[in-house]
Formats: sequence, structure tokens, C-alpha cells
Amino acid sequence: MQLWRRKKAIQGFAQVSDTAHLGKDIEMGFWTRIGAKAHIGDKVELGGWARVGEGSKIGEGAIIGSHAEIGKNAVIGAGAVLPDHVRVCDDVVIEAGRVFEGHELVTKKGVIPNRCGSFIYSQIDYDAPVVITGPFGDFEVPAHEFDEDMIDDFMWGDDKLEAYALKSSNDALDTPGF
Repeated sequence: MQLWRRKKAIQGFAQVSDTAHLGKDIEMGFWTRIGAKAHIGDKVELGGWARVGEGSKIGEGAIIGSHAEIGKNAVIGAGAVLPDHVRVCDDVVIEAGRVFEGHELVTKKGVIPNRCGSFIYSQIDYDAPVVITGPFGDFEVPAHEFDEDMIDDFMWGDDKLEAYALKSSNDALDTPGF
């Protein structure tokens, strides 16, 4: 892994694997990370803290926002736009020119909106349940079962957190018979 610093169009520091290919005239924000054997096309813009997984390919002129994450072996077509906080799962192919909203999770099965937004969690005392609030709902997890990785896993498509979802007052309106 090379540490790139203050080259043309590279802000601050960026971590780039020795086996990654970087095209001409690319722009990288602070602390961008590019994995092994990744291929970045010409004139690609990578926002700060963006991550490109091992073996992924990004086509010419694509724009990847800050904190966006691209999984292993994903293919991003030329001119595609992935705004801030978009996550692309492993082996997903995105066609050229596709434009996404922010905070989306892109899987092989489709796009899940607002899956990757900010989550807040709190705990009143050591034994109390952990309450998690985010764009995809509210959850209450027993303290002995909580792990911070649950939130990150959820944003990558894992549904284990769903078992702890709190029903909102709006859920009652969707119940048959009401």
C-alpha cells in the first residue's frame, strides 16, 4: 500500500495499493483508499474517505462521493454518479451514466434507499438496552447482544438488526382491519 501525498489533484493523503491502476487526470479527496488490483479510469473523481474495494473497476469520468464505498470486484460504468455515503456491494455492476441518490445501498437485487445514513445509538446505563435511531427505523438491542458492527453490517445489507426493530405508531395503521 502506497501513501500518496499532495500530488496533482490529490488532497491530503490517499492510500493506494501498489497493484492498483490509476488513470490520468483523476481527483482524490482526503484519505481515499484504493484496494489491490482496482482499476480507476481517466478523469474519475473520488471524494474524501471514499473506499474502492479490491479488483473493482471504475469507468472514465465517474464521480464517487465522500464516504462512498465500493465492494470487491464491483464495476462502475463510465460517467456514473455515486453521491456521498452510497455503498455498492461486492460483484455489483452499475451501467454507464447511472446516477444515484445519496445514502443508498446498491445490491445485486436492487437499490435500498436511505440504508446508509447516519445512525445514533445511546444507552442509559451499562445493563440497559441500546437504542439505535437511523433513517431506516428505530431499534432496541439488549446490552449483552449489542455490537457496533451490527450497524455497519446492516448498512451493507445484513438484516439481523431487523429482529430488534421497534414498531412505530404508524405501523398500527398498516395492520389489516384498521
